[in-house]
Amino acid sequence: MIVNIMSTDNTSATSLMLYTGRVKWFNNKAGYGFITVVSTPSDSSIEKNSDVFAHHSSIQVSEEQYRYLVQGEYVQFNLSTVEESEHKYQANTISGISGGQLLCETRNEIRANAPRRQPPRTPRDGPDRRPQYRGTGPRGGDGGDGEEWVLTKRSSTTRRPQMKDNQTNSR
Repeated sequence: MIVNIMSTDNTSATSLMLYTGRVKWFNNKAGYGFITVVSTPSDSSIEKNSDVFAHHSSIQVSEEQYRYLVQGEYVQFNLSTVEESEHKYQANTISGISGGQLLCETRNEIRANAPRRQPPRTPRDGPDRRPQYRGTGPRGGDGGDGEEWVLTKRSSTTRRPQMKDNQTNSR
């Protein structure tokens, strides 16, 4: 095991051994969460299924962006021992498995390559070219001609007036 002494006051030593873990939870707004260790090097002092503190500043991304982890995501990281802290171990240099991308990077890539949404139209842009749907009312007008359409229920006992033979032949 190679140990690198860090300059941070409460961090005593950093391990250069590579660990694999699964993100237990990560609060994007607060910028921290926990990773559950799923595989350790043979000479590691930490046990599998241990939870390790993760801070957004330790997340390694290829391009500058908002850094976060996604619950259930598998990651690789180094460990440091932290003195005078509630959490004994902290994950450092958190990255995707085998140098791959983290989900925050792939989501950012997809967002960058997605077609841009058109900005909302303003009255100065002119009339809207899309069809307008006006509901299920009668066609042809807005009722400005003084007509009113009324739906009435027909009584079941009332019969339609019978037409005479000469009326049906004329049509």
